[in-house]
Amino acid sequence: MPWLKSIASAVATWPILIVGFALAGGCASTVKPDSALDVVYPVDTVADRHLQTMDIYSPPTGKDHPVVLMIHGGGWTSGDKADPDVVNNKMPWFVSQGYVFISMNYRLRPAALVRDQVLDVAMAMQYIYRNILRYRGDPTHILLMGHGSGAYLAAIVATDKDFMQSRGMDPKEIPGVVLLDPQAMDLPSELPMLQESDLPLYRTYLSVFGQDADPTNSGTQNWTGLSPLHYLQESGVEIPYLIAVSSDDDQGPDYIASQLFVKSLIDAKIPVSFKHLEYLTHATISSNIGSAEDARTTKETLSSDVAAFLANPAGFASGAGLPQATY
Repeated sequence: MPWLKSIASAVATWPILIVGFALAGGCASTVKPDSALDVVYPVDTVADRHLQTMDIYSPPTGKDHPVVLMIHGGGWTSGDKADPDVVNNKMPWFVSQGYVFISMNYRLRPAALVRDQVLDVAMAMQYIYRNILRYRGDPTHILLMGHGSGAYLAAIVATDKDFMQSRGMDPKEIPGVVLLDPQAMDLPSELPMLQESDLPLYRTYLSVFGQDADPTNSGTQNWTGLSPLHYLQESGVEIPYLIAVSSDDDQGPDYIASQLFVKSLIDAKIPVSFKHLEYLTHATISSNIGSAEDARTTKETLSSDVAAFLANPAGFASGAGLPQATY
């Protein structure tokens, strides 16, 4: 869409104001990021030259910067890498912290299957690993962050070994994962609850994932085979997690499934921090990261927690700054 490209082009030219909150400190200074927009990430077959793309924002100097790959939400059917809630605050804030910030698009339902979307994330990881040096990034330090359905895609990539291994990689190479209001973490438990409590959302999930054991949606898998919780319990991949949920997800099926995921992480002795942030909504839990508004809202901000986690995923998620989980 032309207007989204206009936003992306405008964002790419914005100077970055480094302010004294979270991990940034000292006097304010202005930094203009180096940007590469609409980078096509599949290294072999390209199915969609608009949706299989990413925008890369790098610090203008230095090298071997850690990398954050952001996966937007949108219920698997919509959303864009240039949406204001995805880049307006995060991009300048992350780059000011010395990160290469990447926002990716992926193919959307109903034209693509959910597993195609997960494969897109794995292909983006492959491209980053092979090419990030030219953008001053560190190929050994690529962190994942996702919001809503994007958090689901990040969780599947991190737990189902097949996707990363199909691209010649291993999910163990991911140093940390941030999940913001994740959805559909355990479909077998969530769908029956949604059928009883939220019929419109239940129908939405059915349109995305299909009926249980429907081969047209997943190739060979059913709801269990489309759930991050299942692969976490099967794979044994030990990646630290920061999982944050908002007031909009309070005690609903997605919230309960996120808690089941956290409990499985704790049982497997995998570092995890779980935050229930009642002062944030499903929208602001993503858009507030890096914003002055987040800094004013509360002493312990999500921005500072994300920064501390990304700087030391295993140490932070093991309890350096947060309890492992709250129930």
